[in-house]
Amino acid sequence: METTGHARLRKFVGQLVFVFASVAGSTLPALAAVGIGQDYDILNLPAKQSPLASKTWLHAITRAGDRLVAVGHRGHIIYSDDKGETWIQAEVPVRSDLTTVDFPSPDEGWAAGHEGVILRSKDGGETWTKELDGYQFNEMSLAHYKKLAQDNPDNELYPILVEEAQFALEQGADRPWYVIHVNQRGEVYAAGAYGLLAVSYDKKTWVPILEGVENHDGFNHIFGYARFGEDDFMLVGERGSVWYQPQPNQPWKRLSPFYTGSLYTAVIADDGAVIVSGMRGNTFRSTDKGFTWTEVELPVAESIISSERLADGRLVLVSAAGSILVSDDQGLSFKRVDDETRWPYTDLIEVEPGVILLTGRNGVRKLELPNPTR
Repeated sequence: METTGHARLRKFVGQLVFVFASVAGSTLPALAAVGIGQDYDILNLPAKQSPLASKTWLHAITRAGDRLVAVGHRGHIIYSDDKGETWIQAEVPVRSDLTTVDFPSPDEGWAAGHEGVILRSKDGGETWTKELDGYQFNEMSLAHYKKLAQDNPDNELYPILVEEAQFALEQGADRPWYVIHVNQRGEVYAAGAYGLLAVSYDKKTWVPILEGVENHDGFNHIFGYARFGEDDFMLVGERGSVWYQPQPNQPWKRLSPFYTGSLYTAVIADDGAVIVSGMRGNTFRSTDKGFTWTEVELPVAESIISSERLADGRLVLVSAAGSILVSDDQGLSFKRVDDETRWPYTDLIEVEPGVILLTGRNGVRKLELPNPTR
C-alpha cells in the first residue's frame, strides 16, 4: 500500500499532468484539471446554447433508441433523429465538460464528466437534471468509509479509504468520471480518475465502492470497460491496469500486469476475444478474458482513444491523432483507413452498415468505411 505522503505526491504530479495535457490540447479522456480553490460556478450555471455545439469538442456518443446523443465540452449535449444529419442542443444545468454517456432505454439516459458531475435525462436526452457532483460525492465517501472503518476495526483497507476520501474532500470537486453504465437490473455504475467507483441501486442514492476494485496501491484512473455478458465485466485504466469481474456484486480482480502504460478502451470481438488499446497505439488481444495476452501490431504509434465492433463483426479503433484503423479478422491485425481528414477523435458509433459517426475536436463527422476485404 502507498503511504499517505507518496499518494499525495502522486496526485500532485497527476494534477500537473492534467493541466499540461489540457494546455497541449490533448484528446485523452477529459485530461483537464481545475485548480484547488477555484470557483465552481460551472456546477450552478446552465450550459450555454450555441449554434456551433455540434462543431466543437465532443467526447462521447451513444444511441437512445433510434436517436443519437453526444456529449462534450462546457456541458454541451446534442441529439439527432436523422442519423447525425442535423443536431439539436439539449438543456443542461451545468457547464462541466462531459466525458461519457449511456442510455439503457430510449427515454432514460445518464451522462457524467468533470467536477464529479452525473446527469440524468428522462426524455431521450432533451433535458437533464444534476444527480450528483464532486462535492457531494466526496462528503458521502468520507462519511461512508469512516463508518465502515469504525464498524470493522480489523479491516486494514477502510482506514486507507478514509484517508483517500479526506484528501479528495480537501481537493474539491476536481475528479472526473470517465465511465457511466446502466446494467439490465437498472444499477448505474460510474468510474473515473484516481480509482473513483460508485453505484446507484435505486437511481436516487449513490454508494462509493472503491473497495470493489483491487486498486489501492495507487488508485489508478479507470478509463474504460468492456462487457462480455450482462454481469461479466472488464475495466481498463492507468499503468496497464486491467480488472475483471466474472460475477455480479463481486470485486473486480486486477489481472497480472502485462503492460505499464495507460489503456483507454476495450472491445469484444465476435469470437469472444477482448482487444485493449492505449498509449502510443499499444494494443493487446486476449482469448481467455485477460489471463494471457498477445500484442497486436498497429500501423500507427498514436494513442487509441475508442473502439467499436460493427454489425458485420469488423472492429474499428480511432486515435488521438485522427487515425481510423479497421480489423476484419477479429482483432488479430488492423489496417489504416486512407483518410485526408485528420482531427483528433474521441469516440465512434455505427449509424448504418459500414457508416460511422466520429466525435472529436471538430464535433461530429460521418464517414463511410471501405468495404471489407473478404
